[in-house]
Amino acid sequence: MTDTWNRCTIPVAVLGALVGFASCAADPNDDPALQAQATVLIPSSTTAALGAPPPVAYVANGEVISIQALDNTFRRDAVEIVAGTEVRWQNRGRNNHNIVPLVEAEWGVADPAQFPPKESYSYVFTTSGTYPYYCTIHGTSNKGMVGTITVTAP
Repeated sequence: MTDTWNRCTIPVAVLGALVGFASCAADPNDDPALQAQATVLIPSSTTAALGAPPPVAYVANGEVISIQALDNTFRRDAVEIVAGTEVRWQNRGRNNHNIVPLVEAEWGVADPAQFPPKESYSYVFTTSGTYPYYCTIHGTSNKGMVGTITVTAP
């Protein structure tokens, strides 16, 4: 039995090793220059589905809407605007606040020391979409001091 096992097992093991080594051999398509040409980089900030056109960015339209940051609430917590509108948050409370987008973005105020009482912060939203945000001091991402900006195409 051992002799039969050795006669079958050894050739199979040798064949497996040869296949394994062959797969590690150089491939003419492994040219680094060709691989560099085939690399496609997609920015992490892209929210559109693959194959979808990039979002259209509109220019500032001169319109301004205000949102008040009060103690424990944003007054006008849900706002719908046209792309190109400036949103101005004003801290009318007694405490520092922050304005943190739910997903990483180029807008917002992360450091509460930069948004003390009587200060304001503005941002022009140029692309359509829904932009939820919150104050990390007085809420969580879905409860407490939260707000949403909905931006529509002009």
